[in-house]
Amino acid sequence: MMEIQVRIHTKTPVILPCTGDASDLTETQGFFSGSVLRGILARQFIGKRKLDDDAHEDETFRKLFFGDLRFVHAYPYDPQNDERAMILPFSLQRRKDGTCIKDLLQADPDSNFKGVKGFAVIAEGEIRSVDVRKSIGFHMSRTDLKREDGTERLAGESQDGGVYNYEAIAAGQDFLGYIYGSLQSLNALLEHIEESTFSCYVGRSKYTQYGLCEVTLGEPQPVQRIDVPSGNSVYLRMETPFTPHGGKPGDVAS
Repeated sequence: MMEIQVRIHTKTPVILPCTGDASDLTETQGFFSGSVLRGILARQFIGKRKLDDDAHEDETFRKLFFGDLRFVHAYPYDPQNDERAMILPFSLQRRKDGTCIKDLLQADPDSNFKGVKGFAVIAEGEIRSVDVRKSIGFHMSRTDLKREDGTERLAGESQDGGVYNYEAIAAGQDFLGYIYGSLQSLNALLEHIEESTFSCYVGRSKYTQYGLCEVTLGEPQPVQRIDVPSGNSVYLRMETPFTPHGGKPGDVAS
């Protein structure tokens, strides 16, 4: 098994809508999901090979994007520690006064503790939070263009409920994701993508003031392996959703 590191640099604010967002505020995710990462590379592949609407008929495209390769979320990069952040596990809790953290997999619940969320890196034996900078942009519907006097647009307020806000990942941030597969498949992807660095548009309202990113693909590298500690239990932190082969999701706990 080999991997390619994918670095995404936001050149303008990027909107990656959360599911179930409010009607007047579109909230954004703090990372580029594996499906978004796959879409970026698929669009580049289609463009280079000029497949247009016939991509589904291309055997190489189907083999790479719907068979051989796995696309893993691009989480924020922490320049201070030169490391890709991770989403904190749900089992972690912090004391309300901030003095310590415990893991519910190894300790009992305590009313003096509450859950922790967000991204972090582990450095020098500490869990250090990594923040994703975001901005909120105010927008108005263009329905006022139908009004002869244009009063709604000039006043900066909606008289018909056409005001909405976009939350966006701010420009100037880096995110790191991975593509996993065989060396043959990864090399085939790089060959057809052609460019190791390219610009693209991602998310909602692209091609306007949002969504411009720069993507850089690394060279295939062996997947880093870690030593499994001795003992009767091994705890796994999932990078992507997990469905056991030939069993039920609950089987993983057995």
